[in-house]
Amino acid sequence: SRDFTWEVSGQFSLLRSDVLSIADGVEKIYIGGYTSQGNIAVPGLPFGVMYGDIIKRDYGSLDGTDHLQVHWDDRTNFIPIVNSNGGYQQLGYGIIGDPNPDYVYGVTNTLTYKWVTARVQFDASVGGDAFSTTSSTLLGRGILEETGFDRFVPVVTRGLTNDGAPNTKQTTANAHYWPNTGVFYDENSVYDASVMRLREISLSLVAPKSFLNGTPFGSASLTMSAQNIWHLAWNFPRGANFDPEVISYGAGSNARGWDEMTGPTAKKWGATLSLTF
Repeated sequence: SRDFTWEVSGQFSLLRSDVLSIADGVEKIYIGGYTSQGNIAVPGLPFGVMYGDIIKRDYGSLDGTDHLQVHWDDRTNFIPIVNSNGGYQQLGYGIIGDPNPDYVYGVTNTLTYKWVTARVQFDASVGGDAFSTTSSTLLGRGILEETGFDRFVPVVTRGLTNDGAPNTKQTTANAHYWPNTGVFYDENSVYDASVMRLREISLSLVAPKSFLNGTPFGSASLTMSAQNIWHLAWNFPRGANFDPEVISYGAGSNARGWDEMTGPTAKKWGATLSLTF
């Protein structure tokens, strides 16, 4: 109508990368992080896949450290092999994830009625992986609500013993959660980094010219806004309320997808008063 407008805008993007070649005789190049835990370039794979230590599993005749034989997304299909105490064991090093999202999108609604405008921006990143020391440490220390059970009840780690028999070893909750939820081995600290968020909301009031008659002002407006006020990363422990948008290595680094106990993202609230003469 003449007094009311509703504008909806959206954007969708995806990026696909592929490392074509590196120096002859070189299997991989480290581009960020550390040599035993970081992002690497490997021919035939997306740029910046994540590299770290992985646990022993019943891979049969397959080499679990070779991404050509076992894809990193398929590792959980293989049963872990535990030690005599029910703890996971290191197999070696390999690719543990891909920080590149499958796609990202956003939707913005702008509603205007006469001299009042409300704006709501929602966006989401779907897919991609993130290594989170924050989530795994909080889980391993029993701080999150996901571990809110009777700690005196023994725990039996799902897995096989070294001789191939089902594990029946009872252990304490502390002895299970601390080594087996990611604190010891990188593979267990990797989560699907999908996240949706309410990026921004704002309310703007613009004074009509008739309101300013007899005043020294040519225009007057007030805008109140809030950013990053809600998010949901549904593949992380809900008790952690973790935001995979955090980064531990700085904006200028090639390292992506690593949370090393990084501080949480911030909510922002503000207001702007504009007066012209």
